[in-house]
Amino acid sequence: MKYLSLWQVLIFFIVLNFISGVWANNDVEHDLVLTIHCPQRNIKQGDEIPIVFTITNNGSSAHSFEKRNYDRSGRIWEYELVAKYQDGMKVPDPRENYEGGIGGGLGGGEREIWPGHSYSRTITLNQWALINKPDRYSVIGIYSYSIRDTDAYNKYGTYRSRTIRVKSAPIEIVVKSRGRWRMG
Repeated sequence: MKYLSLWQVLIFFIVLNFISGVWANNDVEHDLVLTIHCPQRNIKQGDEIPIVFTITNNGSSAHSFEKRNYDRSGRIWEYELVAKYQDGMKVPDPRENYEGGIGGGLGGGEREIWPGHSYSRTITLNQWALINKPDRYSVIGIYSYSIRDTDAYNKYGTYRSRTIRVKSAPIEIVVKSRGRWRMG
């Protein structure tokens, strides 16, 4: 009888741990707002162009995310940048045909953005767009995260994820010429 009650307690804690994990990750689409800006002025041809993503949680529950600081592809998939020329044509992506290998990147632990709070992260535009000539560029940012698709669970009996994409308003980046380069 003594062992039976110990097993019951153990099963109780396993079930409680599972339920608390489900409650902690409620997998809802959060009311997130994304804004981007470029802190650098006087950008010249060939410069690295930093873009700051600021994600604000306007929802009623905390948004959990993995604060990764590295990915072997050179860019972290959650943060995407798209640049367009003045005529509206998309600037080529230098890694468009990149085939990622096995493995991911270094994790920085799980973080949360509480309702009414923000989180900022700087991403380099050059990793997403081949900016190689002086021009005016329109840039938008996209923040992506996944949630469980409960409709798929109800229909198929298995969990599938659904990607949510939050887009920013466009900003303008002006890239200037370096001028004439002289040798010797």
